[in-house]
Amino acid sequence: MAHPLWFLCGGWVVMWSVILCPLVSAQQQVIVFDQITIEDGLPDGQVLAIMQDSRGFIWFGTMRGVVRFNGRHFSTPALLRSMANPLRYAITHVLYETRDGMIWIGTSQGILVYDPNNESLELFNSNTDHGALPGNYITSIEEDIEGNIYVGTEKGLARFVPDTRSFSVATILRNNANTPDSASYIWRLYSLSNGSIYFVSDNTYWTIHPDTPYAVRAVFKNGPEPDSCAIYHVGHAHLLFATKKELILWNFRNSAVIWRQPLPDFLLGGQRSEIAQDSTGTLWFGTGSDGLYALREGQFIKYSTTSTNQTGLMGNRIESLYCDSRGNLWIGGMQGVNVLRANRLFPLYHPGMHATTNYIYRYYEDKLGGKWMSTYDGEVFHYRTDGTSDKTIFPQARAPFHAEFFPMADGTVWISTKYIGSSQCPGIYRLNPLDNTIVKLNLGDTLNRLHFTKQLEEDIEDHQFVWAATRFGLCRIDKTTLQRTWYTHGQ
Repeated sequence: MAHPLWFLCGGWVVMWSVILCPLVSAQQQVIVFDQITIEDGLPDGQVLAIMQDSRGFIWFGTMRGVVRFNGRHFSTPALLRSMANPLRYAITHVLYETRDGMIWIGTSQGILVYDPNNESLELFNSNTDHGALPGNYITSIEEDIEGNIYVGTEKGLARFVPDTRSFSVATILRNNANTPDSASYIWRLYSLSNGSIYFVSDNTYWTIHPDTPYAVRAVFKNGPEPDSCAIYHVGHAHLLFATKKELILWNFRNSAVIWRQPLPDFLLGGQRSEIAQDSTGTLWFGTGSDGLYALREGQFIKYSTTSTNQTGLMGNRIESLYCDSRGNLWIGGMQGVNVLRANRLFPLYHPGMHATTNYIYRYYEDKLGGKWMSTYDGEVFHYRTDGTSDKTIFPQARAPFHAEFFPMADGTVWISTKYIGSSQCPGIYRLNPLDNTIVKLNLGDTLNRLHFTKQLEEDIEDHQFVWAATRFGLCRIDKTTLQRTWYTHGQ
C-alpha cells in the first residue's frame, strides 16, 4: 500500500523494540467491529478471500462461490451465478484483479476469469486446453510487471501468458538442479517492482523471473526457512515475512535482512498468519484460532471474542484480511465478515474516564473532526482533535438506552434516544460540538417518547426545519421555535 509503516520511518531499531514490548492491557483501547452475515447477503458465512476491484466493489470468496458489495447491497453478476458457470458454487480461496480489469477467481476446482466489461467468462483447470494447470486447488494468484499471471496450486506453479492465452508449468529447481520438480504446494505469491515473483513452497522461499522458466531458491543473508508464512509488501523496498517462528523484514533491492526476531509467545503456534496494514500504518495479524493482533505504536494489542477491548468480533479464526482504498479493514471469518471502519480507531479509556460498558452503539465524526460515541448505558464520549476528551451522561438516563446522531447544516447534531425495554424515554437532544453542550428540546410528550421516533433528517431545501419519522406519523419541527406540524394517515 502507499501508506509507509511507522517502523520504516524510524528504522529497524523501532521495530526491535516492538518485539520486546508486552501485550497491551485490554482496558486501554476499545474498537467497534461491524458485522456482515448471510442475513445481509453473503452466500456463506465462511469468507476465505476479500478484494476490492478498480471500480470500488468489494468482492468476497466463500465456501459457496463469490459475491460483491457496492457499499449497500450484495449481488453476484448474472453470468457468475448462471448455469453457464460450472463453478458458481465452488469454494473460492483467491480473488485477484489484473491490470486489464479482469477478475481472477481461484477456487478448489480451477480458475474463473471474469470480464466485467464484456460480460464474458473463461474457465481454466487441469483438464482445459491452452496448457493445463498443474492442479485445481488454487492457493494464490499474482501478476508480474510484464503482465504474466502466476498461479499457485496444490501441485505446483503455473505461468499464464495473456498473448497466447495459455499456461505453462514453472519448474522449481531443488537442491539437485538435475532433478527439477513442479509438483509442490505453493503457499504464497508476491510480485516485486524489480520483476521477480516470490513464493513459499516446502518451507522454503523461492523466486522466479519473467525471463526464466524455472524458480530458484531465494537468496537471503541469513535467510529464513519458513513454515507456513505470509508475505506483505511494506514501503517501497521491503517485504515483511511472518512465519510460525519469527518476523523478518527484508530489503529486496539489496537482498538483505534488515532485522529478524522471534515472534512473541502469543503469536507462536498458529497454523498461519494473515497480514494487512490499515490506513494508520497499523499492521494486523489474523490467526487460525487466537483472534487478531494489532502492531501499533510499538506494542502488540490482542482482539478476540473474549477480550473487553472490542465489541462485535464474531470469531477467533481469521480466514482473510483486506484493507480497502478508504482504509477500512475487512476481516473474513467462519460466521461472516467483520469491518473495522478507518475512523473508529480511537481510545475509549482515558485517565478519569471509564465506560460502564463495552457495548458501543453509535459513532459519529463532526465537522470539526471531533469523534462522538454512544454506549448502551447512555454515555456519550467526545474526543477532540487537540487530544482532549470528556464524557456526558444524559441526566434523565435511568435505564440502558440507544443514542442516534443526526448532523445538521449549522454544525449542531440532534440526538434521538430510546430506552430498551422501558416506556420511559429521555427525548430529543441538541448537541453543539463548539462548546460541548447537550440540551434537551421541549418537543412535547409524543416526540419526547423517543422510544417511538425512528429518524431525524434536516429539510434539504429549508434548513430551518427538521423532519422526524415516528410511530405516530411524520412531524416537521421548526429548529428555532420548536413548533411542530404533524402529517398523519388520512390527512
